[in-house]
Amino acid sequence: MTKAELETLSERWRNKSESALERYQETGTQRYYREYCNAEDLADALKMAADAADAHAVVVHGGDGSGYVCTMAR
Repeated sequence: MTKAELETLSERWRNKSESALERYQETGTQRYYREYCNAEDLADALKMAADAADAHAVVVHGGDGSGYVCTMAR
């Protein structure tokens, strides 16, 4: 997946977590709190994956030639 796709998914899950939190605050139902926590965790993980995509691109396609060594080591 591309960084843009990961960021889009992260934002979508962040929106789901916010709506679940609102439902939890309105009703106090534990199910909505659990939904909020799970969606928030997934949004955070997707955001970290998007950030890692940048770091990975720098390592693999770095301008100092070290990326070539990394790909050859695989």
